[in-house]
Amino acid sequence: MINSKITQPTNLSADKTVIHNDDENNVFSCPHWFEDGTERENSSLLEGIEDDGINSIHVKFNRTLGIKSAEMAGEPYIQYNDMIKNGAQSVDDFLDYFLKHLKVNKVDVLHLHNVRRDAHIFDYCQANGVILEEKFAPFINLGNYADYDEYFNSLGKQSRYAFNKLFRTHECEYNLYADEQIDAELAEFVLAQKAAQLELRGETSRLFADKAKIAQLVIKLSTSSADYKTYISTFKIDGVIASSSVFFIKNNKIYFYILAMDDEFAKLSPGNHVVLKNVEAAFELNCTIYDFLAPNDVYKLKWARGDEMPVYDILVPITVKGKLVGLSYLKFIRPILKIIYLFVKNRLNYKHFSKVKK
Repeated sequence: MINSKITQPTNLSADKTVIHNDDENNVFSCPHWFEDGTERENSSLLEGIEDDGINSIHVKFNRTLGIKSAEMAGEPYIQYNDMIKNGAQSVDDFLDYFLKHLKVNKVDVLHLHNVRRDAHIFDYCQANGVILEEKFAPFINLGNYADYDEYFNSLGKQSRYAFNKLFRTHECEYNLYADEQIDAELAEFVLAQKAAQLELRGETSRLFADKAKIAQLVIKLSTSSADYKTYISTFKIDGVIASSSVFFIKNNKIYFYILAMDDEFAKLSPGNHVVLKNVEAAFELNCTIYDFLAPNDVYKLKWARGDEMPVYDILVPITVKGKLVGLSYLKFIRPILKIIYLFVKNRLNYKHFSKVKK
């Protein structure tokens, strides 16, 4: 039996005491992602307190078409959904209690994004919910290689030639910044470079379509976390930052979060070069896994050498309405609305870019 504390706090500073005793907690299962104070009145933190640790899960509530749903409070910043597990308490018992808590709060469905097959909550959610979508997160198992040179030599001849050629024909510089070295200005630069790249291509996302969320992400990237280390890397060609990236390290695993590129340098493939230099840094930092996160974009497959982790979007119905209406909405209606939203947003971006070119 767990001793549970359910809070809707006005001050989340106490959440920083939640320490990842379990090495299998991923980097996105961390209070750092929901400490910004947004949407507190529309969220709930549940903790299962034991003598040897605290299991916890933090969700926010949404209302659409009469359905009250819950999703992880760190959305859309986080890339994996899971609970924070520190105690010996059964995951199933904790989640049973958690769903009862959601039902008391009149939540109809729990909607989870990118639940890894090895996540603490996966077995329970698969047994009690519906898988809406299966995706894959490519990764490099760095332990398969003695060092970076062995990994580099495992790549195709063309990739190795292009990488070496750029260093012969241009002045190149790779820089790596960690935690306190990352200020708001550097974080803003990377996000602006990514936003410009998306706009140029007529693309968008839940995160980059919202300026307020981008501003919050700047704060998250430029504020150190007690649970993991944040890194920003830049790759200069002839003195200009042609590509940049953001990644995190926790428990010797790299989580590759953002890759940005200046399309003026597209023919030189600076994105490939910053990835390779990151991999080299990963070996130097004694990392064991380089996780590219979902989805399995073509460029990620190139580096992952065939290794992928299945991840799932899952719907867990809580009420009868959640089972009937929520399933229909989230499995059929919401994907259509998302397609329409992204189409309209992309059209607006395209029109804007066309005007800029003129």
